[in-house]
Amino acid sequence: MKKFLIGFVGLSLILGVFAGCGQGSEKDRFVAASVEVGCAMFEDPAFFEDFSLVEQKTIEIFEEYGFDATSEEEMLALEIYQEDEEVIKAVQEGITGCAGDIFGDLMLDEE
Repeated sequence: MKKFLIGFVGLSLILGVFAGCGQGSEKDRFVAASVEVGCAMFEDPAFFEDFSLVEQKTIEIFEEYGFDATSEEEMLALEIYQEDEEVIKAVQEGITGCAGDIFGDLMLDEE
C-alpha cells in the first residue's frame, strides 16, 4: 500500500476538472481526488515533512471521493488511469489551476 501511495503521490506531482466529492464516474472522481492531492502538495510547504501525514491526507482525500483508500486491492485497480491520456491531461490542467506557474515550470523542466 505504501509503495502505491508513494508512486501515486509522485504521479500526482507529474500529472496535470474537478468533480464533486463522491459524484461522477470513477474516472472523474479519480481525477478530482488526484488534483486535490496534487494541489495540497503545492499549497502546503510542510506537506512532505512527515510521510505518515502525506499518506493519511491522501487516504482522506480519496475517501471523500468515494474510494476505499485503505483497500490495497481497490487502490491498485485505479492504476489503469495512470496510462490514460485523458486523465493525465485533466490532472495536469487541474494542478496547474491551483499551482500556476510553479507546476508549469516543473512540467517544462521534465520535457
